[in-house]
Amino acid sequence: GSNNEVNQNTGTYVAWCWKAGGTPSSNTDGSITSQVSASDEYGFSVVNWTGQSSGSASVGHGLSTAPKWILVKGLTGTVGWTVGHESIGWTKRLQLNSTAAESTSSNYWNDTAPTSSVFTSGANNTNNTFVAYCWSEISGFSKFDSYSGTGSAVTVTTGFKPRYILVRSTSSGRDWLVWDAVRGAS
Repeated sequence: GSNNEVNQNTGTYVAWCWKAGGTPSSNTDGSITSQVSASDEYGFSVVNWTGQSSGSASVGHGLSTAPKWILVKGLTGTVGWTVGHESIGWTKRLQLNSTAAESTSSNYWNDTAPTSSVFTSGANNTNNTFVAYCWSEISGFSKFDSYSGTGSAVTVTTGFKPRYILVRSTSSGRDWLVWDAVRGAS
């Protein structure tokens, strides 16, 4: 389209794309049936579901190991980009579209860590639809970790040369930072 956010004349853009498992299938592992496209090979799934009237719900994610990083977005209603990461625990959240520090102000994960079959979502509203992007760690391919800043060089061992790095401060309001090999990061 002609929207300047994604197609401004002479603008340059970058996209990071993950392929899950193809056509979604019904997943009944959780208390709410979800539609899931998942790839255990790459540790990535795309999950869609419709929320219940109140409270929390478990949602099948389609992976064989527990996700370490989950992004949830309301496709209807007002739920923004909610981020869960193993390193901050499943009692907290970040927001992809905010610079705010980690927060426990909303019960997005119902204080429950994901399992090898489900994650728990407190962000349920009757007839609102949601999408979740779930990543589990695959040795030699992906790593989800944390570190404490020192003001000097910090080393995080991944076991491979990353092609994409996403970093975000959890303790203070900061922007999300991205480096990738395609745009010349080393």
